[in-house]
Amino acid sequence: MNQIIEKELGKDFGRPTWAEVDLATLGFNLDQIRKWISPEVKIMPIVKADAYGHGMVEVSRYLIAQGIDYLGVATIDEAVLLREKRINIPILVLGSILPQEAPIFAEHNITPTITNLEVASRLNKIAAEKNRRIKVHVKIDTGMGRIGIWHEEVMEFFLKMRQFKDLELEGLWTHFASAEDSAFTELQLARFNFVLGGLKQLGFNFTYIHSANSTAVFKNRNSHFNLVRPGLVLYGVYPDVSLREIADLKPVMSLKTRIVFLKKILPGHSVSYSRTFVAERKSLIATLPLGYGDGYSWLLSNRGKVIVKGKRASIVGRVCMDQTMIDVTDIEGVNLGDEVILIGKQDKERVTVEELASLSETIPYEILCRISSRIPRIYKF
Repeated sequence: MNQIIEKELGKDFGRPTWAEVDLATLGFNLDQIRKWISPEVKIMPIVKADAYGHGMVEVSRYLIAQGIDYLGVATIDEAVLLREKRINIPILVLGSILPQEAPIFAEHNITPTITNLEVASRLNKIAAEKNRRIKVHVKIDTGMGRIGIWHEEVMEFFLKMRQFKDLELEGLWTHFASAEDSAFTELQLARFNFVLGGLKQLGFNFTYIHSANSTAVFKNRNSHFNLVRPGLVLYGVYPDVSLREIADLKPVMSLKTRIVFLKKILPGHSVSYSRTFVAERKSLIATLPLGYGDGYSWLLSNRGKVIVKGKRASIVGRVCMDQTMIDVTDIEGVNLGDEVILIGKQDKERVTVEELASLSETIPYEILCRISSRIPRIYKF
């Protein structure tokens, strides 16, 4: 359903709900990141979860054209999809894998993250059978408490890794538990640097050393090493509100729809399930053709705002699976088919991902990732 067009949007395909993805703005955000890192530092954009809802294939192709060096995904199926779409630059799977998945990495020339000896052994056997070396990155747990080799056990682990002669130890990395917490981030960095020093003494060297996520890219240059992993900031959304004072970012995605029904209601009339909204005055209610089935949060019921004709309108009643109602009583000249902004800007008004996250009591990542695949993405350049 995705389309790439350069004309007026939202009128030339079936459903009157769509997400606009501005690839030029994606390039702008990439340039902001480049301004913060040294020229020798490489960039691995994180395009997992369908590029945070923006479209993994289209976003990856655009970023490759902008000269990025590596791509980061979460799962093997994401990496294989990129290979099937003829995306041939290095791809790192950030998640832990099972031994039975190892042949897929060799078949598609995808870089796995190593977190245990069982997977390393299986990959090494496959590499020997194919008479080739397989590149791997090893994940060090310096405090995230998720996957990876606990930093106190790294030396023992790598001494055992010596037996795997057909693996190329291309990368070493860690991940910050709370990059906005400078004290704990510094502790994690100290642990990681201690590991690096010890491995160097053992004779291990790595092409890529990386730890910096979106927040650390802008807030901790000591974490850059020679590769950074920007995610949310690439898409113009701030994972940490303090970054607004540091980084100039622009949202890449807008979410839009059109009014499909208008109804006048009287005082005492209710709107939507469970009658959580009851009109206190004569009101004009507009129905929008999207709901939580499209990833627009049910928690925005009676709380969220949208933009119609450059003015904010309130969501009234419960957000339904496929429909959402808004109060347009105070907006003049509203008509069937009028454009409605759910995420994005119109005239002087803007609804941000961060605002929706706050209203939904969640994080910006989830707002973007939950936008359903049944909403077509329209790409602008």
